[in-house]
Amino acid sequence: MIADIDPAASVYLELDFRADGTTEYRERIPSARWQPLTFLVNAPTWYDAVALTIRKETDGHAVLARLELGDGQGCTGAPLPLDNRPTGAWCETPDQCASAACAPSQICSQTFVACDGATPCADGTGPCIDWPATCR
Repeated sequence: MIADIDPAASVYLELDFRADGTTEYRERIPSARWQPLTFLVNAPTWYDAVALTIRKETDGHAVLARLELGDGQGCTGAPLPLDNRPTGAWCETPDQCASAACAPSQICSQTFVACDGATPCADGTGPCIDWPATCR
């Protein structure tokens, strides 16, 4: 983005990676005089929507231009955490899932076709699942 923001103005960039009203990323946009600013955000490993909000919380001059989103080339930090993933969402650990169950193996693959012989899950990853009692 290109920004012209007075030091007195508090302006924030917010990202909601489920578009559910919960902000996973919030960063104050620094004061600038028509300067290009870049924010590198390593998105969660899975999300189904993203809502971007620019929030001005105090008085003061603030103008933004040329807001652009890219593919995240150059992000080196850990991906943002995103928990409460629904059944079918990709996960790396069970705590990311609303059901607290991630299927990193072929257990009960006849029930959960996302992980089967034709489409195996990589070690340590899989879809969030709602395990039947017989598979726990």
